[in-house]
Amino acid sequence: MVEIVRRRRHSGAPFYNLAEAAEQPQAVGNEYIAEIEHPKEGRLRVLGLPFKQHKTPGRLGIAPHLGQQTKEVLSQIAGYTTAEIEQLKKQEGI
Repeated sequence: MVEIVRRRRHSGAPFYNLAEAAEQPQAVGNEYIAEIEHPKEGRLRVLGLPFKQHKTPGRLGIAPHLGQQTKEVLSQIAGYTTAEIEQLKKQEGI
């Protein structure tokens, strides 16, 4: 199909499904598909960053699991003391 389009001097490119697109040399070379280490699932192939910035590069990672950062958020952002956080734990508020 692509050859027919090109012979007629139209621009065109093949259509790939997700698995095929993930194996294309350009997608791999541009890191559109990346591998990350998941603490429970092991190595996973995921979509990479859609664009690259030199001064503020992005990074891939795993989101924290539920409750993993509760103490930090309560103390550093909400201003709770350690005693207040412990009281919330006892009351099953967190």
